[in-house]
Amino acid sequence: MNSQTTFATNINRTFPAGGRLFKNGSNSDDFGETLPEALLNGFIVDSETLASRADVNGFRGVLNQLPDGALIVSRNREVLFVNQALIQMLGCPSADEMIGKYPGDVLRCIHNREDACCGHNESCRHCNFNKALIRGLSGLTRQSEFKIDTADGISKDLLVKSTPVQFEGQSGVLSMVSDISDYKSREIADRVFFHDLLNTAAGLRNIADMMRDSSGEEAEEFRKMSSDLATRLCEDIQAQQMLYAAEANNLYVGSDVVDSQEMLEEIRQAFSKSDNTHYGRVSISPDSVMVKFVSDSTILTRVLSILTKNAVEASGATDRVRLSCVPSSCGAKFTVHNAAYIPLEDQKQIFRRFFSTKGRGRGMGTYSARLYTENYLGGEINFHSNPFFGTEFSVWVPDKGR
Repeated sequence: MNSQTTFATNINRTFPAGGRLFKNGSNSDDFGETLPEALLNGFIVDSETLASRADVNGFRGVLNQLPDGALIVSRNREVLFVNQALIQMLGCPSADEMIGKYPGDVLRCIHNREDACCGHNESCRHCNFNKALIRGLSGLTRQSEFKIDTADGISKDLLVKSTPVQFEGQSGVLSMVSDISDYKSREIADRVFFHDLLNTAAGLRNIADMMRDSSGEEAEEFRKMSSDLATRLCEDIQAQQMLYAAEANNLYVGSDVVDSQEMLEEIRQAFSKSDNTHYGRVSISPDSVMVKFVSDSTILTRVLSILTKNAVEASGATDRVRLSCVPSSCGAKFTVHNAAYIPLEDQKQIFRRFFSTKGRGRGMGTYSARLYTENYLGGEINFHSNPFFGTEFSVWVPDKGR
């Protein structure tokens, strides 16, 4: 089910038929459209007539029964009504406190009041919510997807459908808002996952084809390559399964005796097999100390592998990525260091889901590393970066055996 179908279905669950609806620019009510049809097709809603035929609580009561958010603003862009679903979705103050304010206050937009009020900032020119609102104020209907970033670091993917409305004697715009964050996250993650999976499978198929015409040492080399690719294929699938389970709060956490040096050596060897000469090489720092503790070795290995992979890809061919571990605060502290510097604007978003400098559809690495570390291992993950030192990620995990 796509986002538009979900949007329509949610509206139809609650809104009754029979409200008097006017097509844009018309005073005739001969169209016989229901409110859900009007919202999707661009009709103007006479809310007073709807209220007389709807629930005893009137139009406000009907909007408050919706599972999706509803926001009504006047032609001056001032908030006239916010339903409870939108309050809960965005975590903003009570509906009464929002009356008379601007949409940016309700959305808790990070750009709100940067230079001017909502709708007049430079950032507003590129905001799809603002574009939908402007269309509604012009008597038209628009549906758009947009991403909202709040001042406290929360990011959501939302779908807005704005349409003109008459509300308690005032002309304004009704904006229906659906949270599609989970849908967008899964859509992008799946696209990237299957793209990478197909690349690996294609490589495996090509090697299998070449093996048919080979013999001796060449055949042995192809067999080794096919084994490595098959292993990578299994690891990619397992990694995706782990991420899905973690985001669904279903990831199993075990208790294993971990030897930090053995774990780091396994990671070093895994990356030493790469024949890509464009990336940095991995080594273990001579200052690293063997620490034995109890944790989930599979999850911790995944976290350190993610950080090592990012460090390797950010490094030049002559650079070194150094891994280390020392005992720390009833647990162990791992570090992954490389010589590359992360720009300040990127540092602010480094743990944000889908943020990446590698292009759209990436950016699950550091996000998932923090998810695993903090939510499942009970640890902490941090980093610091400057042009002279480079970048170092640190992962502290507690010893569950204590």
